[in-house]
Amino acid sequence: MTTPDPASYYESGKFASWDIIEAFQLSHYEACILKYLLRWRRKHDDPEQQQRDLDKLIAYAERLKRQHFGGHGRTKDGGYYHVNPTAPVSPLQPGIP
Repeated sequence: MTTPDPASYYESGKFASWDIIEAFQLSHYEACILKYLLRWRRKHDDPEQQQRDLDKLIAYAERLKRQHFGGHGRTKDGGYYHVNPTAPVSPLQPGIP
């Protein structure tokens, strides 16, 4: 099986993002944080698009923090939910957008 070449905004010439993700065994949220960190200045010239990538980075960091330490969050419809850090983590857990 061949793998596609990574987009240039995900690599520095020395490292590809997926190599870092595999080497450090990053979780989904950690991998998304890395993805948006690496690309926010390089993928888009438009400042609004750059800001959107940084907003996504922050959103994934907040989810990672809640996953490990608990806390409250907002659902897409404006409601609130609470995450219990001692409960099993599931991507299909009800109440988490």
